[in-house]
This record gives sequence, structure tokens and C-alpha cells, in this order.
Amino acid sequence: MGFRLSGNKSGTDALAQLGGPYELAPLDGRVAADVGLIDWDVVPDPPNRVIAATALSAGVALVSRNGKIRASQVRTIPGRGGTRRGTSEGAPQADGKVAH
Repeated sequence: MGFRLSGNKSGTDALAQLGGPYELAPLDGRVAADVGLIDWDVVPDPPNRVIAATALSAGVALVSRNGKIRASQVRTIPGRGGTRRGTSEGAPQADGKVAH
């Protein structure tokens, strides 16, 4: 299970390589506590709440095109690409605004 990159390399394999510009964040008690800081009305989807809380607890910006996460208190960097699952949620519009 996981995602695939070019050359049929799994995402897990790519992340295991040393020297990458990333760090795997633990799912620990701090993240669990920070899930409660994410507003349910803004980010109602539990997996997205955990993703947002992970960035919040690590004190880092999250690269995301999810409009609900981007509307929360978590620092975000707009993600690239089109829409997910055929929806416009989080996709940049022609005027540069993000659909919610």
C-alpha cells in the first residue's frame, strides 16, 4: 500500500532515501492533542484533521490544495495540480482564489 513515483518507485522507498528535503513526522501524543485544536467546523474530515494537526504540532507549513485545511489556522503553502476526485475543493480559480 502507498503511492508510486516515476520509475515505479514506491513513495515509501523514496522517503527512505537519505538526504531528502523532508522528515517523516511521528503520529504521537502531541499530534493527538493538537487534533483538538483544529476547528471541526472548518476541517470536519478526521484524516485531514490529523494531517493538519501533524503540521501544527511540528510547527511547519503544510503543502496542501485542500481548501478546508487551508482555511484553518495551520500555515499552508498552496499545492499544485488540478482537482481531486472531480471536485473543485481547494483548486485555484481563475482569479487566484481557492474554492471552498
